[in-house]
Amino acid sequence: MENEKVLELLDLCLKAKENGHDVFFSYSPHVKSVSIGIHTNGWLRGADSDVSETFYTDCMCQEKNRDKYLSILAYLKELI
Repeated sequence: MENEKVLELLDLCLKAKENGHDVFFSYSPHVKSVSIGIHTNGWLRGADSDVSETFYTDCMCQEKNRDKYLSILAYLKELI
C-alpha cells in the first residue's frame, strides 16, 4: 500500500510538469517519508513553494499524515 501511494504521487508530479508546474518530490525510504514542494506555473529563483508538505507513508492511520497526503493528492489532481 505504501509503494502505491508513493508511486501515485510521483506520477501526478510528472503529469503536473506537463502542464507547466514544477513539483519537487523527495522520498526518504529509511523513515518512509515523502516531501513535496509545488511551484504552480513553474519554479522561480528565490520563490518559496506554493504548497509544501512532508508526511510519513507508514503512519496513514494517524489523522495528521492522512490529511497531508489527501491534501497533496487533491492539489496535484487539480493541477493536471
